[in-house]
Amino acid sequence: NNINNNNNNSRKMHDKAQGPSTCLIIIRSADGALGNRMFLFASAYGLARLHQCQLYVAPWIFLLLLLLLLLLL
Repeated sequence: NNINNNNNNSRKMHDKAQGPSTCLIIIRSADGALGNRMFLFASAYGLARLHQCQLYVAPWIFLLLLLLLLLLL
């Protein structure tokens, strides 16, 4: 248990030394049918989680995707 605490402390110190993350994934446009848009959104979300990046989606894309999904229900 003590080893895990030491690893966590050293990881925190290493993260602080690197400074703030500048990794951004931005979705500005989404062309194509619903399936293409869903794939684009899911891929961007997965990459952002994998690389610990910030994900930004243009508001109109997010609202359009939600509207299309609601219409399918």
